[in-house]
Amino acid sequence: MLIQRSVLLVVCSFLLFITQGVHAENFPLPKSLVPNVEFWKRVYSEIDTGQGFLHDARYLNIVYETLKIPKKASRKQRKRITNRAREKYRKILLAIAGKPVSSLSGAQLRVRRLFPANTTSQQIKAASRRIRFQLGQADKFKAAIERSGLITHHIERKLAEANMPLELAALPYVESSFNLNARSHVGAAGMWQFMPSTGRRFMKVNHVIDERYDPFRASDAAVRLLQYNYSILKSWPLALTAYNHGVGGMRRAVKRLGTTDIGVIARKYKSRSFGFASRNFYAEFLAALEVSQHYSKYFGHIRKKSPISYTHFRLPDFVSAKSLAKALSVKESVLQKHNPALRKPVWSGDKRVPSHYDLRVPAGLLTASAEYLIDRIPASDRYKEQVRDKTYRVQRGDSLSRIAALYGVKVSDLVAMNNLRSRHRIRAGQTLYLPQKGKVSVAALSADVKKKKLVKQKPIKAVKPAEPVTVASAEPVTIIKSKPRVEPIVNGDEGASETISQKDIAEKEIVEPEEQVIDALEGVVEKVQPESVENEQVTATDPSDYQVDADESIEIQAAETLGHYADWLEIKTNRLRILNKISRWKPLVIGRRIRLDFSKVSSEEFVQRRLQYHKELEDEFFALNRIAGTRSYSIRRGDSLWIIANKRFSIPLWLIRQYNPDVDFSL
Repeated sequence: MLIQRSVLLVVCSFLLFITQGVHAENFPLPKSLVPNVEFWKRVYSEIDTGQGFLHDARYLNIVYETLKIPKKASRKQRKRITNRAREKYRKILLAIAGKPVSSLSGAQLRVRRLFPANTTSQQIKAASRRIRFQLGQADKFKAAIERSGLITHHIERKLAEANMPLELAALPYVESSFNLNARSHVGAAGMWQFMPSTGRRFMKVNHVIDERYDPFRASDAAVRLLQYNYSILKSWPLALTAYNHGVGGMRRAVKRLGTTDIGVIARKYKSRSFGFASRNFYAEFLAALEVSQHYSKYFGHIRKKSPISYTHFRLPDFVSAKSLAKALSVKESVLQKHNPALRKPVWSGDKRVPSHYDLRVPAGLLTASAEYLIDRIPASDRYKEQVRDKTYRVQRGDSLSRIAALYGVKVSDLVAMNNLRSRHRIRAGQTLYLPQKGKVSVAALSADVKKKKLVKQKPIKAVKPAEPVTVASAEPVTIIKSKPRVEPIVNGDEGASETISQKDIAEKEIVEPEEQVIDALEGVVEKVQPESVENEQVTATDPSDYQVDADESIEIQAAETLGHYADWLEIKTNRLRILNKISRWKPLVIGRRIRLDFSKVSSEEFVQRRLQYHKELEDEFFALNRIAGTRSYSIRRGDSLWIIANKRFSIPLWLIRQYNPDVDFSL
C-alpha cells in the first residue's frame, strides 16, 4: 500500500491556512458558557477598579456581593478587605447548608436564593470553598478602547493577510488592556503577554532588545502563534484557550474528554494547570469582543487614538542613544517612547543602539532626511560592535542586594536589565548582566571571595540524533510551496559589524517588506546572538505529551533515547529493554508508547527532568534561531523524519515533530 503524506516545515514567514473567514461560527457560544460571558461583560463594563465581585469560582452567575475597594488601597489592605468578606460568606454558606429555606431570613435567605432550589447541602458546603474575588475592569477597559486605535489597524491587517478572523484583534483586551508595558508576576510581557520562551520563537528577546514590548513586532508574533495553535487544534475556541493554557495542554484535554467542544472542556476538564484563568479564557475573550465591538452601548462615546505615521530607518553602525538623539534633533525620551523594544541599558548608555535595528520616529518630526541627519554623526561616535557585556555568575547564598553592593549598581537596574520576575528570586549558576557604570567594591569583593566557592553546574549531555524512522511513500513528488513574506534577516544588537548601503538608511513609510516567492530553504531561519535564558518549563507552543499515563507508560518524543529515560529514572538501560521486550538494536519509534520503571524516581520527578531536557534543547536552538513561518513538504519514497530534519532541511527533528504532532511517522 502506497502512503502519501505531507509535513509542515518551519521555514518561511507565512502559511495561509484555509479558514471559514470572519464569521460568527468561528467563535461559538456554548449554552454552558453564557453565564460566564455575562459575568465578564459585567466585569469589563459595570464596575471599575474601585469595586469587585465576590462570587462562586465555578458558577459565575452566583455573585454574593459587590465590594468597594479604596483606589489607593495597598495590596495588603485589599487582601484584608476581601478575606473578611470571603469569611463572612463562607460562614453563611456553612450555616444554611442542610437547613430548609423556610427557616432562613435576611442575608442567609438572600444567599440561599442565589442557588437553584434543588441544590443539596453538600453542594452548598462545596461552594463555601469556592468563594473568589474579581476586581472590576471597566475603567481599564474604557482606557484600552482609547489606546486600541493606535494598533488595531495593524493587527487586523496582519490577520487579514493570514486569512484569520479579524475578531482575534480583541485578544489584547483580555491579555493586557492594550498596555504596551504590561508585565505579569510570572514574566509575561507586553501587550500580548508573551513569556520569554514563547517570545524567542518569533522575536528578539534579550537584555538589549525585547520585542515583546514592541506593539508591531509582538502583534506579528501573536498572529503567527494563533495561526500555529489553530493549525494544530483546528478550532478557534481551542486555539484561543491554548494561548493561555498551551497547545499541548489543550491537546490533552481533547484526548481525555474525546471532544473539541470548548463548553464541555471548560466545564469538565480537570488538571492542576487548567485553573480558573484557563477555564474562563474563552469566555473572557467573547465578553471582551462584545464590549469592544459595541462600546458605545456600554460606555457612550469614546474617542479612539489615531494611528501614528512613522518614518523608519536603520543605522549602519552602533551609536549611543545620546549621539543619535543629538544628530536627529529629537529628544531621547521621544525615541524611547516610540522604540519600546530597546531596553533600559540602551537608554542609560550601558549599551548602544544596535546597527540594522529598525528605528521609528513620528513622521514629520525630522528636519531633514534620515540619511542626511545620520551622516552628521561623528566617526568617533560610530562603532562596529556592541558594548561588551559585564556579567556575574550567581553563587550559592547570593542575593541581588549583595551583588548590587558588590558592583556599585542599583538593585532595580539589575532587575530591569536581566528581565527578572522578582528581586528575591535568583539561582546559583545563573548569569546576570551588569550595568557598565558600576564600580566594584574591593572590600566587599575580598570578603565575598573568602566566603564563596564557585558553584559548578552539571554539564548538559550531548543529544544523540534519534534513530531513523523509514516512511513508505509514493513516487517522488515536488515540494509544495506557499507564497511567503520573507522577513529580512538582520543581526545587529549583539555586535554585527556588517555595513549596509545608504539605501537601507533612507526614510521608509511602509513598515512591511515586499512580498516575494522563495525557491529554496536557505536563509529563512533568522539568526540571532546567544543570550541569557530564564528557567522556564517547556514553552506553551509545544504540543507534545510529556505526561506519564496511569499504566506508567509515556509517548516517545523526538530527541529521546532509552539512555535518556534510564538517566532520568536512575536505572539501567537494560531494565527498560527487558520491560518493553526491546532488542539491543531496535530503534525507538516516535509516537509509540513505552513502559517505565518508577522504583527509584517518582513519575513527577521524571516528568520534571524530561521537561527540563526539552527546555534546554529549545533554549539552545532559539538562542540562535527564530521561526519565520512554515511551508509544506510532501514525503518522498525512502524518507524518514531523521532524513527530512537533518539531511534535507537542517531543522531539529523535535521542531518538525512539534509542527506535525498528528502525523504518524512510524508507518
